[in-house]
Amino acid sequence: MSEAQKRTPRQSPERRDAKSFPLSPTDGYVLSRIDGTMNEADLTASTGLPEAQVQASLAKLESLGLIVFDGAPATRVAPVSGASAVAARTSSVQMRAASTLTPSGSMKAVPPAPPSAPAPLTESEQASLAEDIDLDPELRKRVINAYRDLDRRDYYALLGIGAHDDRKAVKRAYYELAATFHPDRYFRKRLGSFKVRMEAVFAKLTLAHDTLSDKEKRSEYNDYLSERRISLAIEEHLANGFTQAQQVEKSVERAISADLGAITFEAVPTPPDKTLAPQIDIAARRDAFARRLLGGNQSPASSQPMRAAKASTPGESRTPGAPAPMPTADAMTALKRRYEERVAGAKASESRKFARQAEAALTAGDLVASANAFRIAASLTPEDVELTQKARGAKVKADLLLSETYTKQGRYEETHGQWPEAARSWARVCKVCPNDANAHERAANAVVKAGGDLHDGARFAQRACEIDPKNPLYRITLATCYAAAGLGLNARRELDTATQLAPHDDNIQGMIRRVGQPA
Repeated sequence: MSEAQKRTPRQSPERRDAKSFPLSPTDGYVLSRIDGTMNEADLTASTGLPEAQVQASLAKLESLGLIVFDGAPATRVAPVSGASAVAARTSSVQMRAASTLTPSGSMKAVPPAPPSAPAPLTESEQASLAEDIDLDPELRKRVINAYRDLDRRDYYALLGIGAHDDRKAVKRAYYELAATFHPDRYFRKRLGSFKVRMEAVFAKLTLAHDTLSDKEKRSEYNDYLSERRISLAIEEHLANGFTQAQQVEKSVERAISADLGAITFEAVPTPPDKTLAPQIDIAARRDAFARRLLGGNQSPASSQPMRAAKASTPGESRTPGAPAPMPTADAMTALKRRYEERVAGAKASESRKFARQAEAALTAGDLVASANAFRIAASLTPEDVELTQKARGAKVKADLLLSETYTKQGRYEETHGQWPEAARSWARVCKVCPNDANAHERAANAVVKAGGDLHDGARFAQRACEIDPKNPLYRITLATCYAAAGLGLNARRELDTATQLAPHDDNIQGMIRRVGQPA
């Protein structure tokens, strides 16, 4: 262990608010694991992340003044002002999701998209740049960049402000952007397809302003962002756990191979010149490997045919008690068996270590870390049925935690008319809870309201009906999907079924009148 790995980080005594810093998901997760007792090597094992990744995150956290090492003073971060402050805030909030609390109470984040590498323009976007309208090329590009992923960016990112900026900063940022995107500014000008884009951007900017300017609405929105970022953090950590399980298994095999001299068990190819000397040399090297694995007591395999021949000479016999010479094929089989036994032993040892970590995390209530550690342990010893069952159980608990965060997001998004976001949130609940009928119905409803893919909407609604075929609401939602897709016969069939389930529901009768009689 290096001296760096022996250092023990602890959170800064100044208790700085990590929400105001541009932390990545990895940075946030590493910060969440710091308890003042684990050194850097322990953190690497606990997080399940590559050592270099942990070291980089710790260095960043220390530079931001969020952690200190072994009593060292926290690194101070000089305040930023003026134009630099605006640039720094914009950089920190131009992200799909910013830092927030993890389920265990510490911070998490999603890194910002690199501003220097915007996604390439789509075909329709390229075509719009050539429209014969009254907007200059630079403004067109700015509108396109603001419009794309509009429903995926949070309000702070839209306005280019920090999470702690006050109402004055919110209003200032809003009016600056409104001067660019308000359609009324371009009265009597030809805007072409950009009119719809600018109206959408301006509407979202107005919603961001109204939400962040109101103390209660802003608090509610911040809670929503926390749930959103927690779910992203959980998903990333579970994905990292799968990668680490593969890395641990490979590292064990590499370590054993290095320890045994990098022996291979495939046939050694004959050199191109096919001369006798190189063939003998290859056999000698193979036998040297055999002696190393078998303890160095066996004679070289290349000499075994000669000894066997000599022993068969009339009048001569083998020394009593001496082992019979082992053919080369048998020797290599034994080598391979010993290698596999050592790999299996090393994997079992690592598996026990991760199983202990999983149990400790479960006791501490860290469901995600527990699920990852159990997954790694089970992957190293797949024949252990009990461990596999524990890994599945831990995964179910982590999935339930994930579904809870997405459910909270979906409800907030529905309440505030954020239908594209709601469709994604409910779809994620459906993914981890495939038998949740309500989640499937809500996903279908959101898809329709968002004007999304109606095939997806119908699929969600159909699944809700399969899970609970006697719920009239699910039939109504499925009928709504069919009607939106122009499938009147299918819609009427579902409404007839809903009528049988709820004969006095006026809403169903109203929908039937709107759909009309089947042709």
